[in-house]
Amino acid sequence: SPYNMYGRLLRLRTPARLQRYSTEVAAQQEENTDEELAKYCLPVAEKAKALLFSRISGTFTSVAMSRAESGQPLYGSIMPYVLHERWYCHPILAVRKEEQHAENIKDVPKTSLVVYPLTPKHIAPKNVPIPRVNFTGNVELIGEDDLELVLSTYDRVHPGSRAIFSRDMDRFAFYEFQIGDVYYMKSNAKMEPISVEDFKQQKEDPIAPFSRRIIESANADYGLALTNMCKEYGNIDTSEAFLFGVDRLGFDIMGKDIETEEWVEFRMPWERSVTDVEDVKATLKQTLQGFNK
Repeated sequence: SPYNMYGRLLRLRTPARLQRYSTEVAAQQEENTDEELAKYCLPVAEKAKALLFSRISGTFTSVAMSRAESGQPLYGSIMPYVLHERWYCHPILAVRKEEQHAENIKDVPKTSLVVYPLTPKHIAPKNVPIPRVNFTGNVELIGEDDLELVLSTYDRVHPGSRAIFSRDMDRFAFYEFQIGDVYYMKSNAKMEPISVEDFKQQKEDPIAPFSRRIIESANADYGLALTNMCKEYGNIDTSEAFLFGVDRLGFDIMGKDIETEEWVEFRMPWERSVTDVEDVKATLKQTLQGFNK
């Protein structure tokens, strides 16, 4: 394959046991690491866009004014979404008219959507220091003239959804989530604001939108290989590890350090930028098979 791996992993999040430097040295090390990582990682704005395009659901939060006095006005739930060029970069949401969100957005249209990378089923992303992107913005009801386009898009992304909507069409309303603010949260909890203009102008990564099946397959079949890679190239023994991101420049692994029990983020770069999904699948499979011993 033309896409070989570098013989190392780049640690993005330093384990506690390695943080034994003076503040000055640590700052210099972090600066050098950031400069090195820039060669092998997507720019932050492109990372955020790739994450949105690689997923099909997020945590949607609306404001319940009726609960404001109780001190708990926020209402959140997992919300499937779809994307279409007609509403470029703006997720389309299907909201049941009887659920809390429907009532909330009538009073306060400003909402938020947090999109996490894909994790194994037994690991909740909110319990892992994993990168994520947080969007805030108003939602706007989609008119009847666009419903056919919305339904066909939903059925393509979420197979079988059209039949569900058709049976109870009167119970659903479709909304455009109009992105107003974008924040990318790194695994070290550092949050980076991204201008909406910059976010939308970023090119779409050619691999990320197709990464879901790649990630699911790798985590299902090559858990041992991923922990072995953390040891071989990252020099850290991990009790478990999982793949959570794949793009044209490389892939991302999260491993749990046996010694500190902390989750550590690793980056494995491709030798050069790739654009062919099938080549990525074949190369990643071949690489993981070599470590699955």
